[in-house]
Amino acid sequence: MTRLPGDEPPPDADRGKRVLAMRPLRTLDTWRESPETGRVVVTHTKNYGAVEVRLAKVLKGSPTVNRHLDEFGSRIWLLCDGDHTIEQIARALQDEFHERFEPAVPRTLKFVEILAERNLVTIVTEGGRP
Repeated sequence: MTRLPGDEPPPDADRGKRVLAMRPLRTLDTWRESPETGRVVVTHTKNYGAVEVRLAKVLKGSPTVNRHLDEFGSRIWLLCDGDHTIEQIARALQDEFHERFEPAVPRTLKFVEILAERNLVTIVTEGGRP
């Protein structure tokens, strides 16, 4: 069915507010913060496909990966505690890093999106549940 101009539903004006109100929560406890640098290293299992599983066995590859986060990613990771909203996280990084972390909201959203795609964070709902 073809839509005529003006037939589109109105844009969701509250979508941005809902996105900024999301509360990311880390899904694993296998991470550490370097006392020297304050940067985070997240350790998690690799997500292999069927062929990759066989290849890893032959090559004796490690089943885990260590992700070394930069200073911005480390700070975001530490704030992904289920208590802070995306907006609060972005503002905290903006306050700490100033123009080095501009634009703060899009960069924070993108990083949290990557973490969610890798199942390293989940989003906590209003009632405090993922």
